[in-house]
Amino acid sequence: MRLPVLFVALAGLAAPAAAQSQPFRIFFDWGKPELTRDAQTILSEVVTAYQQQRPQGVRVAGYTDRSGSSAYNLTASKKRAKAVMDYLVGHGIPAEAIVLVAYGESEPIVPTEDGVREVQNRRAEISFAGGMAPVAAVAAPLVRGDGSPAGTATLNGNELTIAATGLAPGPHGLHLHAVGLCQGPDFASAGPHWNPTNRKHGTENAEGPHLGDLPNLDVGADGKGSVTLTVPDGFIDADGGAVVIHAGPVDNKTDPAGNSGARIACAPFTR
Repeated sequence: MRLPVLFVALAGLAAPAAAQSQPFRIFFDWGKPELTRDAQTILSEVVTAYQQQRPQGVRVAGYTDRSGSSAYNLTASKKRAKAVMDYLVGHGIPAEAIVLVAYGESEPIVPTEDGVREVQNRRAEISFAGGMAPVAAVAAPLVRGDGSPAGTATLNGNELTIAATGLAPGPHGLHLHAVGLCQGPDFASAGPHWNPTNRKHGTENAEGPHLGDLPNLDVGADGKGSVTLTVPDGFIDADGGAVVIHAGPVDNKTDPAGNSGARIACAPFTR
């Protein structure tokens, strides 16, 4: 059954549960409904996933920060949702398969005072009715700067599992990086942290965190460390992504990498 195209004004109401635990998410520049280049890249992934999975329908939800009046923000969230719909329809998803909803400022990711600009709240979220088919797990080798093995990183949908070996005991910084290329000795090829929202590093930084910031990896006396984490959608984009382990722990506040030292191990993921 196809779902009708519908605008629903939901300012002040709680959002219903999304069809996915981690919907596709894009962000907007302040005061603009136009799609950024990063947003278009993620929406291209939505189109590909739709073509592969053929779900019952697509739900597009628009949101804003609190930098305008409630009425203005509700209208702005509609415009952002409509911009997403126009892109999806223009790239082959039937208009009758799409439901649009608008939440205005009522469902922020980052709670703020009235009048505050917050990029993570200026967003649209896209999910599929009925969900997507399971994604096959992908394992990537962790390598040191000299190319020797250091364990594995496995991505199963949004679940990332790290199983590292041969590292110095203690906490080590762990981050998602923007490029799926791990060339030693310093792994500069992996690029900066994955940071599509242009934040600062660290959960204790008032301007943070990066989407690629992760908790430290704790390594035992035997040199082994393992952890399973949930990572946001969009990590593996057109140029891939990488998991990088650093020599020391992160301090969760210092940009760009939390004073975590050299990059000592890296695992590349590509499409």
